[in-house]
Amino acid sequence: MGKSSRSRNKQKNQYHHPFNNASSSTNDAQAVSHESIIPGYYYDEEKKRYFKILPNSLSNAGSFVTKETIKKNEGENQRLLDRSKALGHTRKSTSASSTSSSQNKETKAKDYLVQPLLNVLSAVQCGQYTCHNLIRYTMRQRCHKLKPQPGWETGQYATLASTNISPGDIQKMETTKDCKKAVTVWSQKGIILYWMQLVNLSTVKKKQSVSSVGRYLDLSIHDPGDYVGSSLNKVTSLCWSPLSQAPGKTCVLYTTVCPVGYSGSRVSIFNLEASSSQDAHMFSFDLGKHSVWSCAWNKHRSRFSVGCERKTHVIDIYSRQKWTYLTQNSDSLAQLFSHSNPHLLYSGTRSGFVLTIDLRAPYHSHDPVAKFNHKHSVVCLRSLMDENYLMASDYSGLIRTWDLRFQKTVKRFTGLVNSHYQLPFYIDDTEKFVYATGSDGYCKIWDAKDEFLLKSIAPPLSIHSVDSLPVSHLSEKWAGCQGNFGLVTAMANKFFLYC
Repeated sequence: MGKSSRSRNKQKNQYHHPFNNASSSTNDAQAVSHESIIPGYYYDEEKKRYFKILPNSLSNAGSFVTKETIKKNEGENQRLLDRSKALGHTRKSTSASSTSSSQNKETKAKDYLVQPLLNVLSAVQCGQYTCHNLIRYTMRQRCHKLKPQPGWETGQYATLASTNISPGDIQKMETTKDCKKAVTVWSQKGIILYWMQLVNLSTVKKKQSVSSVGRYLDLSIHDPGDYVGSSLNKVTSLCWSPLSQAPGKTCVLYTTVCPVGYSGSRVSIFNLEASSSQDAHMFSFDLGKHSVWSCAWNKHRSRFSVGCERKTHVIDIYSRQKWTYLTQNSDSLAQLFSHSNPHLLYSGTRSGFVLTIDLRAPYHSHDPVAKFNHKHSVVCLRSLMDENYLMASDYSGLIRTWDLRFQKTVKRFTGLVNSHYQLPFYIDDTEKFVYATGSDGYCKIWDAKDEFLLKSIAPPLSIHSVDSLPVSHLSEKWAGCQGNFGLVTAMANKFFLYC
């Protein structure tokens, strides 16, 4: 009796032993799936061990296993799997559930794009499709087939070696309308210091094979005298500020907040093409020890707005006069001036409302002209060519298109992952695509007309904090060349191209 009991225990231990032969891999998978559901414990498939799940407060203390670390590991495995699929590599999945979830994400996109081009051209000839439908079909195909270019990864900060700058993560990037220039904001490793620099975008022809020649993007840093703008405070928002009195100068408006609270918040205008600090700093205004989250530039006048705690300020850069408008006792997280009406300002608040403020009204007025309920904190605002519509995103990741005439939502773009981060979204210059990067690092691209999710692109590198999230921009006329379609992603201190 004892011998048979020992033999059964031996077989049981051998069944659960992590170093079984390949012939028992199926039994191992069944054992793992059976034992990994033990409450309070996590089974690591690589280490073949159990770990007790501890509180999330110990996530950054040593190698403790918490729900947060488990979520990070699963996200990193999924990122590597999606990245390898995008590169066309075969990679063995470490989790059957992650593989199935990745396939489900691409199912809807493939359903619409399965029509061959010959069928579409035949439908155009028969009058079933118009030329506009053919153009949209082509753009959808190009967007769906975006793939990373492995040999194009570019680290562009080697030219600043003489200044002893150790670059950190690129946190913000904004491009001009002609997509010939971009401004990047990146941190310095080891200390609280932020740098701003201008990037010139140009195209070069690179030979792919003997019979084909492709067009690629080439990034080069504008480096006059190795001078770049710096700030000891954190840059919270950034936008272009073209000055009519200073034509030809590339200027940006940005706000800064002291992370430790010793100095006041400031808003400044910086000339990115200056050769010295005296010519670079065009304007600076002290906002006191208040948190600042957003800024917007009024192109009709030499004025800008700044979103602060429970109010927004409008400041004239020449007279330095300041007007204060209340935002219904809520912080202004996003702002946008109307393109056609210089007296209208849109403000997205923490309480989940989009307020329309008439600047001609008394600045102490509590009531806006109109307001739209977004249910969650509004973090980004964008306007379309048709100013009867306004786009807004919130903390939940939902992007809505509002009809300002009827004050109703007409479109919803879903699928973006976000919880409480102030993440922007963008619209390409032709208003064909809406794209944004979520808190998981995935870049989502939608069709702007029918809200269809076309592409989900995995981040090129692992994410260790919110400051390391990638920043992406999509355009079909990079460097001013029409038809030069691609996605440029900035992450860490490198640039990545998808085309």
